[in-house]
Amino acid sequence: MKRKRIVVMGFMGSMPIAGVIWQHIHYIVGLQRLGHDVFFIEDSARLPYNPETFEVTDEFDYAAKVLARLARDFDFKNRWAYCARYLPGNPTAGLPLKKIRQLYREADAILNVCGTQEFNDDLLVSDRILYVESDPGVEQIKIDKGVKSTIQYL
Repeated sequence: MKRKRIVVMGFMGSMPIAGVIWQHIHYIVGLQRLGHDVFFIEDSARLPYNPETFEVTDEFDYAAKVLARLARDFDFKNRWAYCARYLPGNPTAGLPLKKIRQLYREADAILNVCGTQEFNDDLLVSDRILYVESDPGVEQIKIDKGVKSTIQYL
């Protein structure tokens, strides 16, 4: 099998609690073990939560620290990014914005874990964005009930 370049997207930096982190790490580690080149990108307009201060603020130092530690511990060092879309200039930690945009253009697949990744102009250059549900049943019930916002998003 040809080695693929895969981007996993989610919110484990901005919501650094055990269950959320696990939802993402098992995809990253599993895809790496299958031999793929895996990146984690959190590119969000949502403000991050800091569990040390119990605050939601526009500072993303804690989120970056968490992602850097996870990247080191789970072997995706130098293959992660946090982009703060809520701040002017879209500042990043980890990879620079130029590299993030390149990954969006060139990735074989982009996994939107839990559907938490908002779409933005940079991301929408890709036609290989896959929705990965982590809470089976919720979205399916919404579709069955005809919830238009869910249907449009998916």
